[in-house]
Amino acid sequence: DNKPDEDMDLQSSAIKSHDEGDWRAFRAKLVQNEKEQDERITSEIPNEGERSTASSHWAYDTDGFIERGSIVLSIPSSDPIANDIDALTNQCYRKAIVLVLDVKSDFIQGIILNRPTNIGVKEGMKLVRPGHGEVYENEIGSNVGKEEMGAAIIPHRWKVWFGGEVGGPFSDRPRVSCLHSVTSDVGKNVSEEVLPGILLTSFDGARAIIEAEGANPSDFWIFCGICGWETEAFYREMNEEGLWRVVSSDGGTILEELNMLRCEEEEEFAAQQTCDVDSDPRNAGLHTWEMLMDMIGKEDEAHESEYSFGDLMLKEWATKVLSFSLQEDRSFLMSDYI
Repeated sequence: DNKPDEDMDLQSSAIKSHDEGDWRAFRAKLVQNEKEQDERITSEIPNEGERSTASSHWAYDTDGFIERGSIVLSIPSSDPIANDIDALTNQCYRKAIVLVLDVKSDFIQGIILNRPTNIGVKEGMKLVRPGHGEVYENEIGSNVGKEEMGAAIIPHRWKVWFGGEVGGPFSDRPRVSCLHSVTSDVGKNVSEEVLPGILLTSFDGARAIIEAEGANPSDFWIFCGICGWETEAFYREMNEEGLWRVVSSDGGTILEELNMLRCEEEEEFAAQQTCDVDSDPRNAGLHTWEMLMDMIGKEDEAHESEYSFGDLMLKEWATKVLSFSLQEDRSFLMSDYI
């Protein structure tokens, strides 16, 4: 039996990763080793539109340990009455995936990752509904706005994610931040690292990177709004009510899911892309939430509440709040970023 030798190889690999500075990966390898899995995950290159099964991608439950870069999963209440009340009054946080940006003794702050909208951004830094001047032919920077795809030219656009209710799209003063993975000197100078390979910058910072690096708006994820908890309330809700689960994940997994959530709405180009079902804002990112629950071994728990009243109410909320038709007149979205 070569199992002890294999375990030593895993330990050596983990220590090497730790020496290189990625201690989250080191901790993940130890967790993986403790599970004593008989089958090893093999590295595979995913087909277009499929999620990777590469062994470099990982996620695990931290048993409540939270830090900058942690993922917080919203868990439906086990109390049927409380669950139904939340379904009617607190839909936007149901089965949310929150990327933690700041942890302090009295407050925890983050952005929701799995709530894409079809809201765009136009010149003058304004949020607009589809078909009302969002940046399809972006003139910010000489290299922005067009990408050769065979004989066709595919325009890029700034697509907005709903990051939370505080400073969200309906706020008089939206709070905007951009995630990206541009690790050039310019990218690092105007950004803060959230996870290895994932950086956070402002909208102005994103434009500066585009102008300097020749990147495109599609290299960024724009989040409008933040969410947060009082630290004491968060731990009470997590430990006593089971409403939150803290997960540590590699940056590649998060970027892969964000890419799967991105999909251009232009009908003439839709057939050329393979997008996840959650790229439709009306699906409220439920598939992505289920995927992360699967990764941490909670697939049974995830599927117990599938198609529940709470999920249906969440989709109704997402259809009303995150998805806009060409004919809708919602001028209150035309709010300046600054």
